[in-house]
Amino acid sequence: MTFATDFSQFNSAQDNMDYDRLLAQRAQRIARLYEWPRAGITYPEKRPGDSVGWDYDSADRPTGGGILFHSPGSIVFSIVTPSALSNGVTIKSYLNQISTWITTALSASGYPTHLDSHYPEVVDTSYCATYYNPFEIRFDGEKVAALALRKWKSCLLVQGIIHVVSNYPYFNINPMYLSRGLDRDDLTAFQIKTELINHLNILNEPQLLHTEAPQQ
Repeated sequence: MTFATDFSQFNSAQDNMDYDRLLAQRAQRIARLYEWPRAGITYPEKRPGDSVGWDYDSADRPTGGGILFHSPGSIVFSIVTPSALSNGVTIKSYLNQISTWITTALSASGYPTHLDSHYPEVVDTSYCATYYNPFEIRFDGEKVAALALRKWKSCLLVQGIIHVVSNYPYFNINPMYLSRGLDRDDLTAFQIKTELINHLNILNEPQLLHTEAPQQ
Protein backbone atom coordinates (compact mmCIF):
# COMPACT_ATOMS: atom_id res chain seq x y z
CA MET A 1 0.00 0.00 0.00
CA THR A 2 1.56 3.26 -1.12
CA PHE A 3 1.29 6.70 0.39
CA ALA A 4 -1.22 9.16 -0.95
CA THR A 5 0.31 12.61 -1.41
CA ASP A 6 -1.08 15.94 -0.27
CA PHE A 7 0.37 19.31 -1.30
CA SER A 8 -2.04 21.52 0.65
CA GLN A 9 -0.45 24.74 1.90
CA PHE A 10 -2.00 27.46 4.05
CA ASN A 11 -0.94 31.02 4.76
CA SER A 12 -0.66 30.82 8.55
CA ALA A 13 1.31 28.63 10.91
CA GLN A 14 -1.81 27.71 12.86
CA ASP A 15 -3.76 26.67 9.76
CA ASN A 16 -0.90 24.42 8.65
CA MET A 17 -0.64 22.77 12.07
CA ASP A 18 -4.42 22.35 12.33
CA TYR A 19 -4.48 20.66 8.94
CA ASP A 20 -1.91 18.13 10.16
CA ARG A 21 -4.18 17.44 13.13
CA LEU A 22 -7.03 16.80 10.70
CA LEU A 23 -4.90 14.37 8.68
CA ALA A 24 -3.99 12.53 11.88
CA GLN A 25 -7.66 12.30 12.88
CA ARG A 26 -8.45 10.73 9.52
CA ALA A 27 -5.67 8.18 10.18
CA GLN A 28 -5.08 7.40 6.51
CA ARG A 29 -1.69 6.74 5.00
CA ILE A 30 -0.55 10.04 3.57
CA ALA A 31 2.55 12.13 2.95
CA ARG A 32 2.03 15.88 2.92
CA LEU A 33 4.71 18.11 1.35
CA TYR A 34 4.63 21.89 1.10
CA GLU A 35 6.73 25.04 1.38
CA TRP A 36 6.44 27.18 4.48
CA PRO A 37 4.76 30.48 3.49
CA ARG A 38 6.35 33.13 5.76
CA ALA A 39 8.70 33.51 8.69
CA GLY A 40 7.15 31.75 11.65
CA ILE A 41 7.57 29.59 14.72
CA THR A 42 6.05 26.32 15.85
CA TYR A 43 6.32 24.82 19.31
CA PRO A 44 4.92 21.72 21.09
CA GLU A 45 1.33 22.05 22.24
CA LYS A 46 2.36 20.85 25.70
CA ARG A 47 4.29 24.12 26.12
CA PRO A 48 1.79 26.77 24.97
CA GLY A 49 3.63 29.58 26.72
CA ASP A 50 6.71 29.16 24.54
CA SER A 51 5.43 31.61 21.91
CA VAL A 52 4.75 34.46 24.32
CA GLY A 53 6.71 37.55 23.27
CA TRP A 54 7.56 36.31 19.76
CA ASP A 55 6.60 38.87 17.13
CA TYR A 56 6.18 36.23 14.42
CA ASP A 57 3.41 34.10 12.98
CA SER A 58 3.34 31.19 15.43
CA ALA A 59 1.41 28.06 16.29
CA ASP A 60 1.45 25.06 18.56
CA ARG A 61 2.04 21.77 16.78
CA PRO A 62 0.71 18.33 17.73
CA THR A 63 4.17 16.72 17.95
CA GLY A 64 6.99 17.16 20.45
CA GLY A 65 10.50 18.57 20.18
CA GLY A 66 11.67 22.14 20.68
CA ILE A 67 10.83 25.59 19.36
CA LEU A 68 11.36 25.55 15.60
CA PHE A 69 12.06 28.57 13.40
CA HIS A 70 10.57 28.34 9.90
CA SER A 71 11.96 30.44 7.06
CA PRO A 72 9.73 31.04 4.04
CA GLY A 73 10.50 28.57 1.27
CA SER A 74 11.72 25.75 3.49
CA ILE A 75 10.17 22.33 2.91
CA VAL A 76 7.79 21.01 5.54
CA PHE A 77 6.35 17.50 5.55
CA SER A 78 3.93 15.38 7.53
CA ILE A 79 3.77 11.58 7.40
CA VAL A 80 0.68 9.82 8.76
CA THR A 81 0.70 6.04 9.09
CA PRO A 82 -2.30 4.15 10.49
CA SER A 83 -1.63 1.81 13.38
CA ALA A 84 -3.55 -0.89 11.50
CA LEU A 85 -0.51 -1.24 9.25
CA SER A 86 1.68 -2.08 12.21
CA ASN A 87 3.91 -5.08 11.88
CA GLY A 88 5.88 -4.62 15.08
CA VAL A 89 8.55 -2.38 13.63
CA THR A 90 10.07 -0.22 16.34
CA ILE A 91 9.87 3.55 16.44
CA LYS A 92 13.63 3.65 16.02
CA SER A 93 13.41 1.67 12.79
CA TYR A 94 10.52 3.78 11.55
CA LEU A 95 12.32 7.08 12.14
CA ASN A 96 15.48 5.68 10.60
CA GLN A 97 13.49 4.83 7.46
CA ILE A 98 12.17 8.41 7.28
CA SER A 99 15.72 9.72 7.72
CA THR A 100 16.86 7.47 4.87
CA TRP A 101 14.09 8.89 2.68
CA ILE A 102 15.27 12.45 3.38
CA THR A 103 19.01 11.77 2.96
CA THR A 104 18.35 9.91 -0.30
CA ALA A 105 16.36 12.84 -1.71
CA LEU A 106 18.98 15.36 -0.59
CA SER A 107 21.81 13.28 -2.06
CA ALA A 108 19.94 13.02 -5.37
CA SER A 109 19.63 16.82 -5.28
CA GLY A 110 23.39 17.23 -4.80
CA TYR A 111 23.54 17.61 -1.01
CA PRO A 112 25.39 14.75 0.73
CA THR A 113 24.21 14.66 4.34
CA HIS A 114 24.59 12.49 7.43
CA LEU A 115 22.63 11.67 10.54
CA ASP A 116 23.10 13.88 13.56
CA SER A 117 25.98 12.27 15.45
CA HIS A 118 27.01 15.67 16.80
CA TYR A 119 25.84 16.20 20.36
CA PRO A 120 25.59 19.99 20.81
CA GLU A 121 27.94 21.70 23.23
CA VAL A 122 24.97 23.53 24.68
CA VAL A 123 21.94 21.30 25.17
CA ASP A 124 18.73 23.26 25.47
CA THR A 125 15.68 21.08 24.85
CA SER A 126 13.48 24.16 24.51
CA TYR A 127 14.85 24.73 20.98
CA CYS A 128 15.05 22.42 17.99
CA ALA A 129 18.55 23.52 16.99
CA THR A 130 19.97 22.54 20.40
CA TYR A 131 17.75 19.48 20.88
CA TYR A 132 19.77 16.39 20.03
CA ASN A 133 17.97 13.79 17.92
CA PRO A 134 20.00 10.99 16.28
CA PHE A 135 17.47 10.72 13.43
CA GLU A 136 17.90 14.31 12.33
CA ILE A 137 20.22 15.33 9.51
CA ARG A 138 23.23 17.60 9.09
CA PHE A 139 24.86 19.22 6.08
CA ASP A 140 28.15 21.12 6.31
CA GLY A 141 27.91 21.13 10.11
CA GLU A 142 24.36 22.53 10.26
CA LYS A 143 21.18 20.72 11.26
CA VAL A 144 19.19 20.90 8.02
CA ALA A 145 16.38 18.44 8.69
CA ALA A 146 14.43 17.93 11.90
CA LEU A 147 11.75 15.43 12.93
CA ALA A 148 9.12 15.33 15.65
CA LEU A 149 6.51 12.66 16.32
CA ARG A 150 3.38 11.75 18.16
CA LYS A 151 1.63 8.42 18.49
CA TRP A 152 -2.10 7.94 18.97
CA LYS A 153 -3.99 4.66 19.11
CA SER A 154 -5.11 5.19 15.52
CA CYS A 155 -1.91 6.41 13.87
CA LEU A 156 1.58 7.86 14.09
CA LEU A 157 2.25 11.40 12.91
CA VAL A 158 5.78 12.51 12.01
CA GLN A 159 6.28 16.19 11.23
CA GLY A 160 9.51 17.45 9.75
CA ILE A 161 11.30 20.31 8.07
CA ILE A 162 14.14 20.62 5.60
CA HIS A 163 15.80 24.00 6.06
CA VAL A 164 16.34 24.91 2.42
CA VAL A 165 16.45 28.60 3.36
CA SER A 166 18.60 30.04 6.15
CA ASN A 167 16.91 31.28 9.33
CA TYR A 168 19.46 34.06 9.74
CA PRO A 169 17.83 36.80 7.61
CA TYR A 170 14.45 36.33 9.32
CA PHE A 171 15.07 35.93 13.05
CA ASN A 172 16.99 38.33 15.25
CA ILE A 173 17.90 35.99 18.11
CA ASN A 174 20.91 34.07 19.36
CA PRO A 175 22.32 32.22 16.30
CA MET A 176 22.77 29.02 18.31
CA TYR A 177 18.99 28.54 18.07
CA LEU A 178 18.90 28.98 14.29
CA SER A 179 19.86 26.94 11.23
CA ARG A 180 21.78 28.20 8.24
CA GLY A 181 20.34 25.18 6.46
CA LEU A 182 21.19 24.63 2.82
CA ASP A 183 20.91 28.41 2.28
CA ARG A 184 19.53 27.90 -1.21
CA ASP A 185 16.66 29.24 -3.33
CA ASP A 186 13.21 28.29 -4.62
CA LEU A 187 14.65 26.20 -7.46
CA THR A 188 16.45 24.04 -4.91
CA ALA A 189 13.24 23.59 -2.91
CA PHE A 190 11.41 22.44 -6.05
CA GLN A 191 14.17 19.97 -6.88
CA ILE A 192 14.24 18.51 -3.37
CA LYS A 193 10.45 18.18 -3.26
CA THR A 194 10.59 16.36 -6.58
CA GLU A 195 13.19 13.92 -5.25
CA LEU A 196 11.19 13.36 -2.05
CA ILE A 197 8.20 12.40 -4.17
CA ASN A 198 10.34 10.22 -6.45
CA HIS A 199 11.69 8.31 -3.43
CA LEU A 200 8.47 7.83 -1.47
CA ASN A 201 8.81 4.13 -2.22
CA ILE A 202 11.38 4.03 0.61
CA LEU A 203 8.44 4.49 2.99
CA ASN A 204 6.15 2.00 1.30
CA GLU A 205 6.83 -1.01 3.49
CA PRO A 206 4.08 -1.51 6.09
CA GLN A 207 5.20 0.15 9.32
CA LEU A 208 4.26 0.92 12.79
CA LEU A 209 4.54 0.40 16.31
CA HIS A 210 3.16 -1.75 19.03
CA THR A 211 5.38 -0.01 21.55
CA GLU A 212 4.66 3.32 23.18
CA ALA A 213 6.26 6.30 21.45
CA PRO A 214 8.45 8.67 23.40
CA GLN A 215 7.89 12.32 22.53
CA GLN A 216 10.69 13.40 20.20
